Amino acid sequence: MSLMTNGNVPENEMRIELTFTDQGGRWVDSVPEGISLGALTLHGWEVHPVSALPDVSGGMDCYLIKVNYELELAADSAPLTWYEAGFAFTTDSGKPVTMVDALPRSTSDRADEGLYTLTDWLHLVPYTAGGGIQLVLPQMWDVVHAFGIGGPQVRWRHLARPGEGVGAGSGVAWIVALVPKGSPEVLVEFSVRYALNIDDMIDAIPTQGTKQFPLKLREGIVDRLVIEPVTVGEEPRPSIKGGPRVFMCYAHDDGERVRQAFQFGELLVRLGVDLHMDKTSEGPRQDWFDWAIQQIRKADFIVIIASPKCRAAGDAEIDDQSHPGIRTELAMIKSKLHEDRKLWTSKLLPVVLPGENVSNIPLFLSPSCADYYVIDEVAEEALESLLRAMGRTESGEWPRTQSAGDEFS
Repeated sequence: MSLMTNGNVPENEMRIELTFTDQGGRWVDSVPEGISLGALTLHGWEVHPVSALPDVSGGMDCYLIKVNYELELAADSAPLTWYEAGFAFTTDSGKPVTMVDALPRSTSDRADEGLYTLTDWLHLVPYTAGGGIQLVLPQMWDVVHAFGIGGPQVRWRHLARPGEGVGAGSGVAWIVALVPKGSPEVLVEFSVRYALNIDDMIDAIPTQGTKQFPLKLREGIVDRLVIEPVTVGEEPRPSIKGGPRVFMCYAHDDGERVRQAFQFGELLVRLGVDLHMDKTSEGPRQDWFDWAIQQIRKADFIVIIASPKCRAAGDAEIDDQSHPGIRTELAMIKSKLHEDRKLWTSKLLPVVLPGENVSNIPLFLSPSCADYYVIDEVAEEALESLLRAMGRTESGEWPRTQSAGDEFS
């Protein structure tokens, strides 16, 4: 008899699910122990029922979930500039699950270990003396950007400092989840994305993709210690979603233009933008047409990089056999613009990178009568107008509102 942690169970072997508890009432579920995507492996999670006020929970069940994961890199592997771990929750019935709050939130620097507590508004706040549960968030060596808090999916992006690689090791995150009442379990979709240095990324990308597993909620709940949130007298605050979700549309004209697009994308990532582009979405075989549709639908903004091939595709001056990717993406974008010109004019952001010409912006983007963004240098100060168009304030903060585009996919 073998103890199996994940994957298919071989013939004549038995799978055993274990749940561990200690005298303090903590529960550590064996699922998702050992589930891996590339270099990122999940370990056992803690699931704690929470006694939430009906007016706050809306009659849903509340759980505090501790997420444990580990990044393990081979000694000879190319350094990662960033990696992203995402978790989307759904129920068997398809009813939504809401990530009310989560830790860590976005940080602009490395963070020391901190103590947090859960309030009766279901917010995770720094712990102060006076009761309530104490949650430990270990020291973080990487800069972290959080996305999706307030929706059904939360994602954490860990970034290395310029010239360095992301540090390997164990990580911890906390999620406060509202689940339809009486749900025995949730289905978790675990997703991973990685990015390498620009030169390495052009040639290869690490293993990434998605996996699903069930997470039990109510089995043995009568024996578990129910967390009582602490009252701190605070008012509700908006959800924190991090920076806007941005899809980058660009043509593969030549190696130098592709390299410059990657460099520009890396800067957006460092500034807190939730960037999605084809090269950082490679992994298992997928339908890129469907992928492009989803990216365009979910995006808060679409950055379109001006180039000769982009202009030719957008202006229908390219044959049907050349550059099908950019032609397809621009065709879908044109359709959205036709459906609602006012909305999509504000969402479409033409960008002219260093050495490029404004004349290479496609005509359907109205370059002679609508804004475009000339980037003289791939540096933060050169992106001021573009970031302002995406909603960033003068203080460098992103709006504290939930993105309509950040949905379960």
